[in-house]
Amino acid sequence: MKKLLLSAVVCSITSFGFSQELTPQVLSSAGTSFSNGSNVIDWTLGEPVTATLNNGTNSTSQGFHQNDLLITTVEEQGVSTISLFPNPVVDVLNISFTNPEETNSIELFTVEGKLLSSQTVSSSALSKLDMGKYSSGTYLLKVKNKLSSKSFRIIKTK
Repeated sequence: MKKLLLSAVVCSITSFGFSQELTPQVLSSAGTSFSNGSNVIDWTLGEPVTATLNNGTNSTSQGFHQNDLLITTVEEQGVSTISLFPNPVVDVLNISFTNPEETNSIELFTVEGKLLSSQTVSSSALSKLDMGKYSSGTYLLKVKNKLSSKSFRIIKTK
């Protein structure tokens, strides 16, 4: 029993002796920290609130501080990049694709959702969409292939 108690005391002392202290860090759009020796108050703008304390006349909120921030981007493989020009368009809208192996369907809608035009095009060449027959305004262009669907806002001028 003495060996067990001695082992527990030694483990406790060594764990406290070799522990590390982390300083909280905040990533926010605005904020600051105030200290008067014994008290510290930190505030930030845009932090999610995790707890609010209220005693009737005073209220304080506790925020969530993150020590590490990891940003990861994901790129879709095999999906082409689509370029539309000119936008705003007067007569002809040019549509180009970066992946020439795909076949795309192009649908033009009014902002109310009425289908005006639908066609299937090959990505190997520059596609042209005749916008001259439509009145000035805003239209939605939906480009679909077997992997993805993308929508664009097209502005038609005179």
